[in-house]
Amino acid sequence: MAEHLKQALEALHRAPNEDVRRQAGNWLEDFQHSRDAWQVSDQLLHHPESTNEIQFFCAQTLKKKATNDFEELPPGAATGLRDSILAVLMRFAQDVPVRKQLSLALVALAAHMQPDGWDNIGAVQWLAQRLGAQPPEVSLPCLLELLVILPQECEGYPSQRPERRRQFYGELLQSTPDALTLLTQCLTNATGMEKVRMLVIEAFGSWVRLSAGNDMDQSNPLRNQRTLPDAATLATHPLVAATLEGLNNPEMFDVCVEASCELIRSTVSSLDSEAIEPSQLPMVQLLVPTVMALIPRFKLSAQATAAQAGMPGAVEPPNADDEESAKGMARLFAEVGEAYVGLISTGAPEVGAPVEALLEVAAYPEDPEAPNGIACISFNFWHLLGRTITRKSRANDIPMEELERRRVFFTPAFQRLIQSIQHRVRFPEGFDTWPRHEKADFKRNRYSVADTLLDAARVCGGEKSLQLIVQPLSELSQKVASGEAFNWVEAEAALYCARSIARAAPSAGHPTLLQLLASLCTMPRYTQLQYTACLCLQAYTLWFADTLKTGQGVDLLPQLFTLLTTSMEDPEASAAATLALKHLCDGCASSLTGYMDGLMQIHARALVTGAEGNPTGGTQPLANEDVLQVLEGVVLVVAALPPQQLQHGLHAILAPTVATMEGLLPTVPTAAPALPAANIKQLTCHVERLVAILKHIVPKSDDMSGSDPRLEMLEQATADAFGKLWPLVERAISCTGDDERLAEGLCRVIKYSLRSSRRDQLREKPHRMVAVLPALSAVLRRSFASHRHPSYLFACSECVRAFADHPDAAVKAELQGLLTCMFGDATSRLQRLEDVHNSPDVADDVFLLALKSMKEDCRHVVLNPPVLPALVDCAVTGMLVMHKEACQSIIDFLVAVVRALPSNTASIGPVLQTRGPHLAYQTLKAMGG
Repeated sequence: MAEHLKQALEALHRAPNEDVRRQAGNWLEDFQHSRDAWQVSDQLLHHPESTNEIQFFCAQTLKKKATNDFEELPPGAATGLRDSILAVLMRFAQDVPVRKQLSLALVALAAHMQPDGWDNIGAVQWLAQRLGAQPPEVSLPCLLELLVILPQECEGYPSQRPERRRQFYGELLQSTPDALTLLTQCLTNATGMEKVRMLVIEAFGSWVRLSAGNDMDQSNPLRNQRTLPDAATLATHPLVAATLEGLNNPEMFDVCVEASCELIRSTVSSLDSEAIEPSQLPMVQLLVPTVMALIPRFKLSAQATAAQAGMPGAVEPPNADDEESAKGMARLFAEVGEAYVGLISTGAPEVGAPVEALLEVAAYPEDPEAPNGIACISFNFWHLLGRTITRKSRANDIPMEELERRRVFFTPAFQRLIQSIQHRVRFPEGFDTWPRHEKADFKRNRYSVADTLLDAARVCGGEKSLQLIVQPLSELSQKVASGEAFNWVEAEAALYCARSIARAAPSAGHPTLLQLLASLCTMPRYTQLQYTACLCLQAYTLWFADTLKTGQGVDLLPQLFTLLTTSMEDPEASAAATLALKHLCDGCASSLTGYMDGLMQIHARALVTGAEGNPTGGTQPLANEDVLQVLEGVVLVVAALPPQQLQHGLHAILAPTVATMEGLLPTVPTAAPALPAANIKQLTCHVERLVAILKHIVPKSDDMSGSDPRLEMLEQATADAFGKLWPLVERAISCTGDDERLAEGLCRVIKYSLRSSRRDQLREKPHRMVAVLPALSAVLRRSFASHRHPSYLFACSECVRAFADHPDAAVKAELQGLLTCMFGDATSRLQRLEDVHNSPDVADDVFLLALKSMKEDCRHVVLNPPVLPALVDCAVTGMLVMHKEACQSIIDFLVAVVRALPSNTASIGPVLQTRGPHLAYQTLKAMGG
């Protein structure tokens, strides 16, 4: 086996043939999962002639085995393996990669082994005793590597049993004083040894994180058992002093930043607290001034970066820190700000330094290749501070006058923040040539800036924030007026920022915002600019709707429609334009009824250029999703039309889609072979458009009360429209064939027709579409028997929802016949677990239909023969299906049947009595996996 391992490693690293390397890699992976890996790896590590590749691979293998396969070891073998690994570790004390893997293996063993395996003195003391007898060049690197890894990995083993993980955590917490003592000794013996001191500080930070509970699961009961020395003692501790001194040492700076962050977090128990715990004051009074003393260095680094980027007037100062060091300082400033944000939010005089430091971070000059790399470090602080200042839930604890004082106090800082970051959303030069992942990173950064701008606007107020954000537009307008070229990047950035603060918009009719919306219509046509302009309009549609109610902004409507229709012709901006149109129609429906002719023209143009619905349309077709947005918007305005125009408006918006479907379908229902694929695709597209119309013709319940007379009028109009549509829908269903998407679309037409024809709050009235039930029932029975599309079961569920409470006996009989037929057909095809596994969607929908029937006035159909025995048999068989939704529906159905037993003993009792043992067996089997 050892020879095979050597050959595989040789092939993996040096074979010229890729297939040979792949085979070698597969063999090595299988080897690491084998039981032989323990012994072979241990032997090769002790072998003096093993190469570096073999040593590293074997050390890595032992780490993986100790982490994941500890239970493969025979009883008592763990201690021997531990001693063997420790011996090899001391041999490789100066080989950092191998030492790291062996240390990880030892820590993995410690995580699994009980305390008695360490002579009941703990892993830290045991390892210290064994390594203490070795020369410093061996003991120091090995002990420090272990002290770094132990606290980092104590909760990192998913293969650990939860109880042992908690126990190991407790053991390490108890070992914290020993670890700090050892680290202090190592620090004392490491004078002039920078690499050793770096390991000491890194380990110290890890133990602070562990003992302060900074990285612990919130549910862990040990989280509050802080084992660090008290703050007064810790403030004078040599390790703390070395950490803070190391912030002035370039070589140690990074590890000292990490440790300092952990020290800051260790002083905080709650971010909401507006005062520092008295017991933590000594540490806070040491840490905060030390961190704030870095502000001048940070400013020098910012100046150097600005000079290197060629910014006007920037001069590079000597001895400035590089950008990576500046990032570390920014992290420290952010840690201080976030840790004490409750205190900072009080607006006390002493909070100025952290706020100023984080304003400097937000203003750090950006690198065009990595924009916002440092500035974004401050964003979470500004979010926390803004939320703390404006949170209304605090009003019960703090007088409103005090809250307003704090908001006013911080307004200048947030205004500076807006001015510092609003330019960071500009598209960099050459953005179009960037790789895809870099573009995605930049866009994520834009989202972060947008969120921070909204946080700032909520503190400063929408009016002042908007004035700051649109100021670049005013400056750009002046430049263009003086003869300079229009800079669309500047304009797009300003519109993006304006869009981001829409949820903090000023009051309705504010002139600045009206001017902004008017400027959208006059900007030059650049694709990205049009895209952002449309989204900016979409963000302010509710504000614009309120403005229209005041009588202002009416003259803007034609210009806005021109902007949207123009943008719809641009394939890159069309999605934003159609979304904006939909939101404009939604928010301003009652104000747009006088523009129906123009909206219908937009609707007709969208249908003509729709890519899927009309493949021979325009040269720049709209995606079907965009056409649906236009349809939904226009339908919302149709719903707001006066009564005398409603029928005509609904007919006008349905007519083009209906006419196209008529041309794609046979003139009568037929059982002939399905339509050609091209026709099916077009038909599906137009069915989705029908769904969009029927879904939105009746406004949502929160937009219209049940007493609104227009509601009944809209419902009657929908019922009448579906009555005329039904022959077309019936023909389409007969042509569906095996196409699941088309069948689902047609069933959604049925769903929204039924729902829009009667709202839940008016269920005391019989359903207006009851006349179509017999024909609908026949179509569903016939179609489900031919093609087991689960959507037909869902349509049946909608019939139950609509007609179950109808008082007419003939309607109830029709519904009972439909349910009996659908249940019988479905369960006859789900006799085996394999059948359920092959058709999980059918199983899911059939039991959802059963549950719906039991909740409505059709429970007698489900709880009596022949339906109940067939459903229970199918459920007992299928409850082991490996499909989450189907399994859940089956279990919910069985639970509902058992709960119904007391009131339906005669019908349910015999069914469960004969199937009880098998049901219990299947349940236990399911619980056991």
